[in-house]
Amino acid sequence: MIGVRSRILSKIVLAASAVMLLVLGACGSDGCQSSTACIPLAQLYSSSTQRAITVDSISVYGIGAPGDSMIVRCGRNVSQFSLPLRTSVDETKYVIHYDQEALSDPRYNDTITLHYNVLPMFDSNECGVVYAFEISDYSCTDHLVDSMAMPFNRITNLTAVSVQLYMRTTEQP
Repeated sequence: MIGVRSRILSKIVLAASAVMLLVLGACGSDGCQSSTACIPLAQLYSSSTQRAITVDSISVYGIGAPGDSMIVRCGRNVSQFSLPLRTSVDETKYVIHYDQEALSDPRYNDTITLHYNVLPMFDSNECGVVYAFEISDYSCTDHLVDSMAMPFNRITNLTAVSVQLYMRTTEQP
């Protein structure tokens, strides 16, 4: 008797789950179709060749961000990473820590600083308001990063490389 009840209960739970999936799937079909995240995308380049590169054993984390601000933890073959900006302040800082044994000393860390104005923008009825960012100033320390560039100063929800970090990849004279 108990085995029969268990099978019936299992079938009821399975059927209810299927109905919930159908209902939830139907709710999103006419909803927000665009990305509401306006997040700078950083790309790593070689300062000597100007070509995109991948770097092994790096970690990237935010300074002063609430909660866990680790973006990349001891990443392998890292060529790009996101740098989320906070809407409650006008400056965000990130640390690039090199996890290779010879470079893992914090004195080799590079710090990226972005100063910006937050721009609330109405996207649509479905998406609501998105926060774009107008970059007013930026800088990066130069331990292993040779230089930094930003091809445009407005960060929107379009996916594009907006932070270019040129790394020292060969011995400079």
